Amino acid sequence: MKDNPFLDDLFPDAFRARKGRVARSFEHVPSTAAFRFSALSSRKKAEGVANNRAEVMLRIGAANVKSYLHVIKTADYVARHGKIELRDQDGQVFFDKAAYRQKLYDWKILSAMGDGESKKGHVRRIILSMPSGTDVEKFKAGCNDWAKEMLSGFDYLIAFHTAENDEKTTQPHCHILVRTLNKEGKRFHLDNGEFQAFREHFASCLIRHGIEANATRRWSRGRTEKAVSQAEHHVSKNRSLSNEDRARIYAMSKKRDLLRRQKSRIENVVSASRRGKPIEDHPSIVKAKKTRKRVAELVSNAVEVLNSSDETDDRILAEKLSSRYKHLAPVESAEQRMLRELNEAKAKTIKRMQAMKKRQRKADPIKYR
Repeated sequence: MKDNPFLDDLFPDAFRARKGRVARSFEHVPSTAAFRFSALSSRKKAEGVANNRAEVMLRIGAANVKSYLHVIKTADYVARHGKIELRDQDGQVFFDKAAYRQKLYDWKILSAMGDGESKKGHVRRIILSMPSGTDVEKFKAGCNDWAKEMLSGFDYLIAFHTAENDEKTTQPHCHILVRTLNKEGKRFHLDNGEFQAFREHFASCLIRHGIEANATRRWSRGRTEKAVSQAEHHVSKNRSLSNEDRARIYAMSKKRDLLRRQKSRIENVVSASRRGKPIEDHPSIVKAKKTRKRVAELVSNAVEVLNSSDETDDRILAEKLSSRYKHLAPVESAEQRMLRELNEAKAKTIKRMQAMKKRQRKADPIKYR
């Protein structure tokens, strides 16, 4: 395959410096995870998008676990109060609540956790996930590899939630609790570039164990619609966010706020439909359209380079990429989408009524003369 700079721009390297920002140097930090991660090449990412491979999900929670009591409650939730086993970085397994709470007490001593809240978090939560249907054993092996390689030097506990051990789980995922201070006293931290590197390395670990996975940015795939938040997902399923009283109160408040916004969104759509006018683009939609235009240009140029190659695989990839990006959803807000779907439904109804009247006239021309 010949060099394809357009493909490199469409699927950039995780650590490539952003415009207007100073690139963070890793040359003199031998302990950083940047030296351990396996990047996906732009070609590999392009093949993943063209073949619709599953995108890995990695979520890192905020550093808000600031008390020992909160650490215990977090571990209880992850372990389902002892129903799901926890495993530490050395492979030691904790089968019940008493066992892993002893481990947490060791963390309390090592991190000098007081009885009250500290200014900085003692534990960070990480979630790794893949869609339902993923081979569970291969998924576990990939997650364990990722944790060992990317969290080297840190104490952590890992728990796997699958359909077999958790009735609420529809897709395999794992929770990792990381003690934020490592054995050298350095604090766990990563920036946006490192986050993408973490995702790519997770995909590499899964590929290593035979799972087809990919890790690309949303804009690279032509995705412009904002992802549904966890709160909105729970509201749509009519579920509260947690069983804890404080979390339940927060969830109810969040639900009221979301329902209020949904009501306002529907009112705007109905108003625009009655007036027969389109909904103006929000500044974020204007920006998204510019990004989509840039992506279309990169795809067009990348496909042209691939088609000029003598290799059959390159030309096949060009055809798949071209087809994939031709069928992207339009760039629009949720309100604009609702209005478009409403207008399309109206048009279908009118067309159906006209066809019905045409059939009636044909069946009884005298009556409809």
